[in-house]
Amino acid sequence: MSDHLMTVYIDFLPNQPKNEQSREDFEQMLRNSLEQRLPDSVNRIWELPPIALQGPSEDYVGLMKEARELFVAGYFYSLRRDVRHRWRAAY
Repeated sequence: MSDHLMTVYIDFLPNQPKNEQSREDFEQMLRNSLEQRLPDSVNRIWELPPIALQGPSEDYVGLMKEARELFVAGYFYSLRRDVRHRWRAAY
């Protein structure tokens, strides 16, 4: 084992008790997160161009809708804008 420090991420959220109080706490946490991002999500909708597709497959339409939802939620190139900005600033 080496003596150098390493940054780690541990997700303990799944270890929460599976009871009604935990469910309510998690629901409130999600609500707060969504409400904080809501103004930016609404603004991103106006950045999207209209799209008209002639005879697209159902799979393609599903992927287009998913891509739109991810963009509106703030995910770009698999990283949210704030994460990309911090990453670019660090390198």
